[in-house]
Amino acid sequence: GASPDLVAVRLTASRPGRLSLVLQLDRPERFATRVEQDRDLVMTGQLENGEDGRGVRYACRVRVWTRGGRLTSDGARLIVESADEVRLYIAAVTDLKTFAGRAEADPAAATARDLRGVERRDWAGLLRRHERAFARLYGRTELRLAGSSVGTKRRPTPARLAGAAGDPGLAALYSISAAMP
Repeated sequence: GASPDLVAVRLTASRPGRLSLVLQLDRPERFATRVEQDRDLVMTGQLENGEDGRGVRYACRVRVWTRGGRLTSDGARLIVESADEVRLYIAAVTDLKTFAGRAEADPAAATARDLRGVERRDWAGLLRRHERAFARLYGRTELRLAGSSVGTKRRPTPARLAGAAGDPGLAALYSISAAMP
């Protein structure tokens, strides 16, 4: 079957040993978090359905990989201290049965399967895979607005936002990013 959709985040610093963070997952209600295998932060829960409280079951798993430094936990949070690089791999699954969805009886187990071995994958390879998947979805449409210049397109986004009234190409860029799933 198709490979699962994952979120991958890579954090680096300009100097070794400068990355420290505390990772936790939270929401307003009906959830529990735990640490598994000293590297996975897992949130599970079941939403209210308005009748018997037995709505959609869900799980989110964040796997933490570090280069250098130290990774510890305090039961419901993962703590990274003095790392050179941190990668976060995130999978989320529900048991919702839809016509196009992926219904899983055990969302937490499904997230563990989705992340199996991901930390051993080459970062550049993951990025290339993402770029190909993105191009398949979004490379088939184009929005051109009169008045956009090549010089404008090369300006950093904050500078473009400051002069947005004279940059119709910014609307095209926004329309593409707003359509992302």
